[in-house]
Amino acid sequence: MRRADIWRRARRFACIGVLNTGVDWGVFFALAHGLRWPLWICQASAYAAGVANSYVWNRRFTFAAGRFRPSEPLRFVSVNVCSLALSAAGLAWLTHEKWPWYAAKAAVTVLTLAVNFAGSQWWVFRPAPSAGTPRRGWS
Repeated sequence: MRRADIWRRARRFACIGVLNTGVDWGVFFALAHGLRWPLWICQASAYAAGVANSYVWNRRFTFAAGRFRPSEPLRFVSVNVCSLALSAAGLAWLTHEKWPWYAAKAAVTVLTLAVNFAGSQWWVFRPAPSAGTPRRGWS
């Protein structure tokens, strides 16, 4: 894959990330303000809605994945859980090191964006090998 294609996908991935943030906030606000649900349920529901939105849009728009493979959703969730853990740990570490919280949040956002993109590009949505092609790396 050409470098220009990777950058195009990265830009699309970032734009969908902005859309996911809107979905997350919209669901959270609707449940918290509109329905007055407990905040932890609102947050879990909003986060799940953002991840589901991300999967659908990235599969179709960013990576133009072909035939559906049953392993994709689990791989996608796995990458997102790893990114969530990495962002929480990074935020804790950087604020412990006396970074302002907003700078720490910005830094871990860039890091997790890169991790999510790499995991999606080269593991979740990578093209399936054609028949007769030997598999390399993780299947």
